[in-house]
Amino acid sequence: MRRRFWATLAGLGLAVSLAAGPRLTVYNADLAVVRETRHVDLQLGRQTLSLSGLPARLDPGSVRLEGRDLRVLRQDFDADLASPDRVLARCIDQPLKAVGKGGQVYAGRLLSYQDGQLLLQGPNGSLRMLNRAELASLDLPGLPGLLAQPTLTWDLEAGQAGPQNLELLYMTGGLSWRADYVAVLDKDGGALDMNGWVSLDNQSGATFKDAQLKLVAGDVHLAAPRALGMRVALAATAAAPGPGPAFAESGLGDGHLYTLAYPVTLGQAQQVQVPLLGASAVPAVKVHTYDGEGGGKAVQVTLEIKDDKASGLGLPLPAGRWRVFQAVGSSREMVGEDQGGPVAPGEALTLALGDAFDVVGQRTVLQERMDAQGRVIRRGVKVELRNRSDHAVTVLAREHAFGPWDLDASDQAWTRVDATTFGAELAL
Repeated sequence: MRRRFWATLAGLGLAVSLAAGPRLTVYNADLAVVRETRHVDLQLGRQTLSLSGLPARLDPGSVRLEGRDLRVLRQDFDADLASPDRVLARCIDQPLKAVGKGGQVYAGRLLSYQDGQLLLQGPNGSLRMLNRAELASLDLPGLPGLLAQPTLTWDLEAGQAGPQNLELLYMTGGLSWRADYVAVLDKDGGALDMNGWVSLDNQSGATFKDAQLKLVAGDVHLAAPRALGMRVALAATAAAPGPGPAFAESGLGDGHLYTLAYPVTLGQAQQVQVPLLGASAVPAVKVHTYDGEGGGKAVQVTLEIKDDKASGLGLPLPAGRWRVFQAVGSSREMVGEDQGGPVAPGEALTLALGDAFDVVGQRTVLQERMDAQGRVIRRGVKVELRNRSDHAVTVLAREHAFGPWDLDASDQAWTRVDATTFGAELAL
């Protein structure tokens, strides 16, 4: 079924229809580019064309209307839709009749309406203040130009009469996407099964039926000021598994464009999930790290995944929320949640799972020697790690030093990690 709209052309009511599903290019920070094809029947010469069914957050400065032998003289966008408050505001200086909940009748001219209060002037010049919440009904004059949907209106000139398809392009806020992942570790924590979804959120004020969907990956700069957002931070998407990929990737400048293989309907105020990817038996490494310089005992637990073909991945992973579960018998229990990515193919992803319960650390400063300016020139540190679990754990201990430094001989295999960090790998 085709969705129908109506236009006024030179004072005549003529059908305007949506010739095909809209084409949406969605960014993941409150922005989308929309392309629609509208079928119209134009008259020769100057006329007025109105198109409705548009997003309330449409940016009128981005609108482009293309047609055959067509010249646009003026464009208006009206998103001020009919509502009780809006109607009353437009009735100022107009006669009206109000009926109270007790049956009282008040008639006169509306002088003002604000914060639910009506100021009414009677026939004899008297003034009466009425609370809208205490009224049973209001009889109002007819008002022209009230709209039920956001509407674009053009004053245009057509060089030829007859039916044609008009191409309408615009930008709108209220459309965004993000990636969500669910990973399930096996009971040993050495491999996981995972699937990802693209979650689309439509708060634009319009419904897009059977939309052809594209997602953009990259970093798009938007000029300020702009109600749609200062900057769009984007992340790469990936092809979904199965007999045919859900998304096909192509280049777009310095970024990527991902096209969904089938149409999708995005209802207003609706969230829609589309499959992104899936993989099984992906190797995973659980890492325990102790950094006790702040005085704590917590040993942090992270999970590392390599995004390569050998692991069953090798796809660009968009930034998103990862929920990690672990198999416990026949159940699946959550062991951590983190924001991760974006991850390019060949790179590693590290997810924070939390702190170990049975593995703790303790750091003690044994000695410090300072120079005349109060700067530490020698420090002795003892790090103790305890494993109270029933399985072996390897912990990475980390220490930090700043300025020129080096390591003395030690009873642990401490090594330099980077310019400010040294560490040791301890099996417990």
